[in-house]
Amino acid sequence: MTPVRSEQAANYITMVQKSSGFVGFFKNIYYDEYKWALVKSASLFIVGVRFAQECVGLELMPSVAH
Repeated sequence: MTPVRSEQAANYITMVQKSSGFVGFFKNIYYDEYKWALVKSASLFIVGVRFAQECVGLELMPSVAH
């Protein structure tokens, strides 16, 4: 936990709670460290799964004829 991030969260928490709608939803996620870490982890996992699906059939080390 970085001090800058926690200071930002403390400053914006009241603003986030007051704002509603689409922007408020994403600000709420961004300034809550747990939610933001969860979103980043899930996003990177999904990207990794998609990348692995695209690599099916890709031969990383083809056989070399001697």
